[in-house]
Amino acid sequence: MNSYLTLLKVEKNMGATHIFVLPSYTAVHWERGLFHPWLFKKVQFSNFEKILMPVNVNGNHWVLFVADMVYKTVGVLDSLGGSHEFKYITYWRKFLETRKQHVTETIPGPWTLEPYPTNLQTDGNSCGVFTLMNAECLVKNEPVNIMRQVHVPAFRRHVRSSILAKGQRKTDRYCDWPECSSRRGHQRWIQCSVCGRWFHTRCVAIPIKAAIEEDFECVFCCAIYH
Repeated sequence: MNSYLTLLKVEKNMGATHIFVLPSYTAVHWERGLFHPWLFKKVQFSNFEKILMPVNVNGNHWVLFVADMVYKTVGVLDSLGGSHEFKYITYWRKFLETRKQHVTETIPGPWTLEPYPTNLQTDGNSCGVFTLMNAECLVKNEPVNIMRQVHVPAFRRHVRSSILAKGQRKTDRYCDWPECSSRRGHQRWIQCSVCGRWFHTRCVAIPIKAAIEEDFECVFCCAIYH
């Protein structure tokens, strides 16, 4: 989810108008009432046309959060027809209120709700694809309701091939820690909950118990998003 949205961001930002993508773990913080861990202090939100964020609802359903920085609107696109707008515009306002205490950028309001139209899925497992299809339409300024259930199989293949085309195949046992030297032997691994990078627990000095029971945010994500 985050990987493909990042590809869309890179492609879009080569043009005249830009977007920014908040990683899905941002919504996890917001759901917990935490608005200060990730303030994106180095990001000038006013430089972007839209802010997108994939949101995992109840651990089993994907929707797309959209903040339009030009028209000051917030909306949530849900392929099951759920209503999340009031909750997330409240989160967004709290986030901006918290953020302005730590950055010099001022983002004026007021913020209003935008009821984005979206087609509904007809199965129980296409929410992620609909989220990405809707994002693609928004990024390319196309009507989101042109994408329907019939387009899901082809778009799923498109997402897979796009990510694989940009990926790098690892041929050794090194983890994503720059100074990793653990090339051979059995190692315990931990995955960043945000970016998906994999690390040896020894390289990032994480106790095995914590690696099993707790969420892990790697140092790279902390540097980018805090």
